[in-house]
Amino acid sequence: MKARLLILLTLILLYLEINHEEPQRSQPRYIKPNINRMLENPSIKEYMADSIQQYPFNPPQILIQLEPLYPGLLGITYKLKPNLYLIGLNPLYSHLTLERTLFHELVHVKQLVNRDLDGQLWKGQLQDWTLPWSSRPWEQQAEAETRLFYKP
Repeated sequence: MKARLLILLTLILLYLEINHEEPQRSQPRYIKPNINRMLENPSIKEYMADSIQQYPFNPPQILIQLEPLYPGLLGITYKLKPNLYLIGLNPLYSHLTLERTLFHELVHVKQLVNRDLDGQLWKGQLQDWTLPWSSRPWEQQAEAETRLFYKP
C-alpha cells in the first residue's frame, strides 16, 4: 500500500514538474531610437521653441544623429561653429531613454547659445572638469530642467 502511494505521489510530482510553466516576467521592451519621433514629443518641441529657437533673425541650427559613443555615454553635444550644434545620441539605448537624453542635451545647447557654458567656463568662471558628472553645475542645470519640463 505504501509503495503504491509513493509511486502515485512520485507520478503526480513528475507530472507537475513536466507541465510547470515559469511565470512570464515583463521585460523592458527595447524600442529602436527614431530621431524624427523624438522631435515630435510636445515637451521637446516646446522647449526648442521657447528656450532655443527664440532668436528670430539667426536661430541656432541643431543637427541630431545616432552615433557610436562610449557605452556608458548616452549623449553628447558639440558646438561645431557659431550657431551650429551637433547632438550625438548613443544607439545602444532605447528610444525613450534617448528621447530624455535629447532633452538633456538640448539644455546644453541652450547653455552654449546663451554662453553660460563656453569652453572651460561656466557663467564666466573657470571650471574643474575633473569634478564628478553629477557635481558639474551645467549638468545639474540640465538635469533639473529635464526633470521639470520633459514629459515622455
